Amino acid sequence: MENRYQFFGHNELPKIKKSIWKIYFAPIFNFLILILLVTGVIVVILGSPSETVITFSVVFLNSATVIVQQYRAQKALESLRQISALKATVLRDGKQSEIPNRDLVPGDVVILNQGDKIPADGRIVNQILLK
Repeated sequence: MENRYQFFGHNELPKIKKSIWKIYFAPIFNFLILILLVTGVIVVILGSPSETVITFSVVFLNSATVIVQQYRAQKALESLRQISALKATVLRDGKQSEIPNRDLVPGDVVILNQGDKIPADGRIVNQILLK
């Protein structure tokens, strides 16, 4: 069984790896923030200290909010992925056991019951009342 894991890998889609930049910092540079940054630069050039502080404070607060929201969204997605991990009933070495779908390898005999989701490509070996 271990040889199959090494050869085929886990039965799951590869996770899309995004850099921290793409996840957290790229959304900061949205249209509103860019307008506020341009406004802030203009205010600095015109020399109004109080308006400069206000403008860049709004930029900072908006950016911090975006980062926090992105962080929470990533955590929620990861939690959802763990909660929704499906399991399959398999027959291995003559014993019936329940394993996560990601641990299926070619050669496993999957036992399906009514309402089960089919975890992977497979071949029907035996059926009763299958339509």
